[in-house]
Amino acid sequence: MVFALSAYLTGDMADDYKKIEYLGFTIHKWLGITVAFLILSRIVYGLVGPQKARILTWIPSSKEKLVKAGEALLSALTYKRPAAPSHRAISGLVKFMGLVLFFWMSITGTILFFLVEPGSRSRGLLHLIMEVHEVGEELIPVYLAIHIGAAIIHAFYGQDFWRQILFVKKKKPA
Repeated sequence: MVFALSAYLTGDMADDYKKIEYLGFTIHKWLGITVAFLILSRIVYGLVGPQKARILTWIPSSKEKLVKAGEALLSALTYKRPAAPSHRAISGLVKFMGLVLFFWMSITGTILFFLVEPGSRSRGLLHLIMEVHEVGEELIPVYLAIHIGAAIIHAFYGQDFWRQILFVKKKKPA
């Protein structure tokens, strides 16, 4: 998360690749390569790791899971606590969307890392890949709004997942 947000926030600095000196591009590309490695590691872990970490257990990939996701969405819209366990139904879909988005950004960014020549303009297919990569710049804030909104909704239901992410222990009542 830290590297992904850092890569995102340094994205505007990467426009200096057109100049001979390009510190912003260098910072952004190395943060991006780190994100690519971490995302790829997470995908591999999600495919061969322990059952509870498997990606296919999160996403509504069957009719039964789709029904559960619909029920969870309906219960959330009617301000009722969803019955689905964590990382299932809607929350799994949100997490999967983030994985896909950052994987997309990692793949396109890695291609740019190896093929963009600082000091020159990109043309043709390379320019198209750069444009596709830049679409992600617009999608990341949308995804973050959805993800942070979901964390806030979970907190309203008493599930403080944000505490686990930020390593904050829950205070015990006195």
